[in-house]
Amino acid sequence: FKAPESVKANASLYLHSYLIYDDVDVVGSKKFQLNTYLPKKKEIKLHKLVGGDEAEEEFQESDVEEASTQPIASYWHPNVTISITKPPGLIDTKTLPPPLLEVFPLDPLDRRDNLTGLVTQYFPIMYQNKFWQLKDHMNEINATTDELELNLSLDFAKFWKIQALAIFTDGLKQQENNPMAGAGLSDGSEIDAVKKILLDTNPYLLAITIAVSLLHSLLEFLAFKNDISHWRNKKDNVGVSVRSIIANVIQQVIILLYLIDNSDGTSFMILASQGIGILVEAWKITTILKFEIQWEGSIPKVLVSDKFKLTETEEKTKEYDSIAFKYLYWVSIPLLSAYAVYSLLYKEHKSWYSFIVTTLVGFVYTYGFLTLVPSVYINYRLKSVAHIPKKAMAYKFVNTFIDDLFAFVIKMPWLHRLATLRDDVIFLIYIYQTWIYRVDYSRVNEFGQVGEDD
Repeated sequence: FKAPESVKANASLYLHSYLIYDDVDVVGSKKFQLNTYLPKKKEIKLHKLVGGDEAEEEFQESDVEEASTQPIASYWHPNVTISITKPPGLIDTKTLPPPLLEVFPLDPLDRRDNLTGLVTQYFPIMYQNKFWQLKDHMNEINATTDELELNLSLDFAKFWKIQALAIFTDGLKQQENNPMAGAGLSDGSEIDAVKKILLDTNPYLLAITIAVSLLHSLLEFLAFKNDISHWRNKKDNVGVSVRSIIANVIQQVIILLYLIDNSDGTSFMILASQGIGILVEAWKITTILKFEIQWEGSIPKVLVSDKFKLTETEEKTKEYDSIAFKYLYWVSIPLLSAYAVYSLLYKEHKSWYSFIVTTLVGFVYTYGFLTLVPSVYINYRLKSVAHIPKKAMAYKFVNTFIDDLFAFVIKMPWLHRLATLRDDVIFLIYIYQTWIYRVDYSRVNEFGQVGEDD
C-alpha cells in the first residue's frame, strides 16, 4: 500500500484489529503499532586515505559525527503476525507478570468467581508477535519511501506460547535498555544472531551445531586447563620458542583490536574467546622469563632475563629459536611493508587507526602462521616433541576441526574465518612430528634404564 505522508515524516502507523462474533457483536479489539523506532543503522563510509580530495574527507568527517549521535529512525518490517488465544480456566490477575498484564484483556465489568474471587470473564487475547522480527529485515521509512509491504498472518496459538513470547520479548527489551550490557547485547545484534540461526538453519544441522557447540566449549575448557597445568609445572625451556609466544601475544592483540573495530559483524563469543586466549599466552611468558624494572634516574628500564639457569638442551633451543626468527624477519618485514603500501594506495579505510589495524591483521591472517614455524623448526632440530603438552594437543586437535565447522556457521569477519583454515596446515605438521618423533620406550637411556610404555 502507499505510504502515508505523515508516516514518511516520522509519524506512527497502527493496525486496528477487531474480533466479531456472528458478524454482530465485537468481542475484542486492539490496536498494534506497525512501525518500530530504533537507533539509525550505522553506515560505515570508507575512503582512500591517500589520494582522496578534501571534499570527500570533509564528507567522511561529517558522516562519522552523525554516526556517533545515532539518531532514532522509524523502521518497517513487512511481516506482521497476530496471535489469538483464550486463557484457560480461572486466573489470578494479581500474580500475572507485567508483560502479560499488557496483553491481557480484562473484563471491564470485573466479573469474578464467588468462591475464589478470581476473574472469570476475559476477552480473547490478541498478541502481536514481534519475537521473530529481525533488525536486518527492517527497512528505514523516510521521504523516499513510496510503498510499504504488509504481509498479515493470523495465528491461533496456545496460551502458554503467548505467555512465553510476551515474557521473552519484554526481557529482551529490558536487556537492550540496560546501559551495563555489552555492545552486542545492548543493540540486540547478539540476540538477532541467535534468532537468525534458529530461523535459517536446518533443524538437523541446528541440533548438530548445538551439540558441537557444547563439545567445543568443553574441549576448549579442558585444553586451557591442561595447557595451564603443563606450563605451571614446567621447570625448563626445552623445545619452547619464547619469541613465538611473544609474537603470538602481539598477533592475538592485533586480532582482538580488529574484531572490536568490526564489532558489528562479530559474535561476542568470538571476542570473549580471543580475550581469554591472550591472557593465557601472556601468562606463559611469565613462566619462562623474569621481568624486572630498573630505574636509571627518573627513567624506568625493563630488564628481561631467563627465569631458570639454562641447560645445554635449553641453550640449543634458544639458539634454534634465534636462527628461525632471523630468517622469519627477513621474510616478514618486506612482506609487511609491501602489503602496507598496497593497502594504503589501493584500499579504502574508515580512518588511519582502522588502516593500521586492518593492515596488521591482514598481514597476521595471511602470514601469521609463519610465527609457528620456529616451533616446528625447533622440534626438527631436537628430534623431539616431548615438551609439547599431549592432552592439550589432543583437545586442540579436535577443536581445530570444530572451528572449521563454526567458521561457516557463526558470524565473523571473512579474514578471521579464513585464518581458522590456514592454521590447520601448521597443526597437521605438529601431528606428523608427534608421530615421527614419538618416544621409544624400549630404548635404553644413558643410565641403563628402560621405560615402561603405559
